Amino acid sequence: MKFPAILGLLALVGWGTALKCFHCSSIQECKMKSLRVRKNCTKDSESYCSSTWQNGTLHKAGCSNGIVATSLREKTCYCQWDLCNTAAFTLSPARLSLALLLLACWKTLLL
Repeated sequence: MKFPAILGLLALVGWGTALKCFHCSSIQECKMKSLRVRKNCTKDSESYCSSTWQNGTLHKAGCSNGIVATSLREKTCYCQWDLCNTAAFTLSPARLSLALLLLACWKTLLL
């Protein structure tokens, strides 16, 4: 009976906080990881992280309301977890811990 309660609490870790996105506003900023800034988005209007690409190059990234005007040459991607708007996939420590816990429990149940 304790397992579902613990699992439920772990699932809630990280919820209720502002979304965090990487922010860069030029090709030069976006190319250099050291120039990308982590920004807390406002809960009301910015519920997505976005990244805008042109010819395979990241042009800008940041918080978004999901409505961005782009040209036919640009591709804008949206996501809704912390620091997800990079070229590489990132996973928050809380979600990684939850995934590992679920994997361990699943393996225990199968034995």
